[in-house]
Amino acid sequence: MANRIKCVRCDRQILEETARKNHGLCAICERDEKVAKFDAIVKGWIDNPETLPGTHGIPEPKDFALRLRASQLRSRLYPTSDDIMENDCHDFFDEAYGKWIELGSSGLSTKEKYVLAVETFMARLRMEACGST
Repeated sequence: MANRIKCVRCDRQILEETARKNHGLCAICERDEKVAKFDAIVKGWIDNPETLPGTHGIPEPKDFALRLRASQLRSRLYPTSDDIMENDCHDFFDEAYGKWIELGSSGLSTKEKYVLAVETFMARLRMEACGST
């Protein structure tokens, strides 16, 4: 039987191999630590926009999730005309979707139905392009 030891943070019993791999943390505490680090980095960018990657000559992060979040923040903090259009479309979609959930399709205007159809179609194309179908 494999030896178990306590997680250094929460006292869960974990395998020695897990402890070695995660610096003494169980998988749950390791995940929570990664999330906390991610959130702290993003909060730093929000509090100090001059440190946002992709601006002021600051390189993009290697981590995909951080790169994506930096891109989303840039589009909100320093929007291009394309960003403004995309954000407006997403906002309109969110409103139409909420209305559809609440009232059903009979409560939607023709424009709202078109927006839901187009956004759903585009999302499907993006999923297929990423191989996520």
